[in-house]
Amino acid sequence: MKIYNYIFTAIFAIAMITSCEQPTPEVETVTLEADRTAIDMGDTVTFTVFSGETDVTAEAQVFTSDKEELIDKKFSSETPGDYKFFAIYNNVASIDVTVTVNGNAVLTADKTSIAADGTENVTFTVSQDGNDITSECTLWMVPVGGEPVQQDGFTVSTTVPGELSFYATKGDNLRTNTVDILARVAENSEPASYNFRKRSLIIEVTGTWCGPCSLVKAGFKSLEQEGWDDAYVGELHSSDGLAVNAVFNNLGQRFIVTEADGSFGIPYYGWNFDKKFNKSGAMSTVAANANNIKTTTNSANSAPCTTGAAASYYEEDGQLTVFSKIAVSEAGNYKVNCLLLENNIEMRQTAYPEASEWDINNHLNVIRAIASNTDQSVTAGAQSSESFTWTFNKSSLYNKEKDPAQSHVLIFITKEENGVNIVNNVIRCDFNGTTGFEYAE
Repeated sequence: MKIYNYIFTAIFAIAMITSCEQPTPEVETVTLEADRTAIDMGDTVTFTVFSGETDVTAEAQVFTSDKEELIDKKFSSETPGDYKFFAIYNNVASIDVTVTVNGNAVLTADKTSIAADGTENVTFTVSQDGNDITSECTLWMVPVGGEPVQQDGFTVSTTVPGELSFYATKGDNLRTNTVDILARVAENSEPASYNFRKRSLIIEVTGTWCGPCSLVKAGFKSLEQEGWDDAYVGELHSSDGLAVNAVFNNLGQRFIVTEADGSFGIPYYGWNFDKKFNKSGAMSTVAANANNIKTTTNSANSAPCTTGAAASYYEEDGQLTVFSKIAVSEAGNYKVNCLLLENNIEMRQTAYPEASEWDINNHLNVIRAIASNTDQSVTAGAQSSESFTWTFNKSSLYNKEKDPAQSHVLIFITKEENGVNIVNNVIRCDFNGTTGFEYAE
């Protein structure tokens, strides 16, 4: 009987082996991706490695075809040509990725900005080794956040304000550098309607020596990080390394309510040069200051808005230039002016512990100059607009290089109310940028 049991067991085991399918091991797929497959000489391409859909760049290795590892997963070269790369992760290799380093073809433009009026043109030229090869190339425009658009020829105009980027190609293997052109707000720009969005102008009197000021500063920083933009703020420094006396005297006299002896407390901040919306002293927490800023701004913004603005801010002939169109919806006595502000100025700020969490030594929105000692009158009547231009010297900037890249401007329009000029609206424009008319929802 035992022998039959052994035979049965053996037959059953063989049947199980022959009838059950063994699982096929899943093969790991490693993919190497480059953020660009064509770069200019000296530019950098960055690689990312995926295992399936998982980013494993930190654990993977990336090599050139000559087996030289790219430790930081980046590559650049001053030698034109095609370069191949592959990645290894868990002993599995990716397929090769080819990156083209373009030759010394250079795209140039005959100007750095044009009016977005459909008439003024910018003309591009492509040269290689001193030879003009424009006729052999194709020009491409890259809209912000969009795909490249092939251009018909090398002379371009536009009716849309903003920064435009261009490059040229020759065949499949040659690509030039990128050239940025600013399409400025044009003289003939007009608003689509006169129902403008309103923002308030907040002037924050502060000092790097002032501990309570850090709580107010952190309140503004927390709001900016949330994306809050119902007002634009300018830091007006007093008695420290960022103070500009001419600016302080001009702006301070507009809204600071002084004591009998002429003194005032810092921090001190106010809305729209309207003395009923002033705040002296800091609240005890960052959150309380942020809440006060939002609440008071809502009250200040409840006043009617009867003006709007569009602007461009750029460099021309060594000067920082601002061009703006001011539009008026109803008659009144209006004036306009422009402030130059600078971001990312590093200077030690005396700070309370809670405020220190907000990178308080990095100063944003620091007012460096005001365009005019006396605001300019707006002569445009109801349902009409008027053009204004201001210039600033780069020497007004704090950074050693006098680089305007970290600067922006605020254009504010005031309206006379009971003999006092109250800010009716304000817009912001970044360097080499444009801001169009904005409308209430």
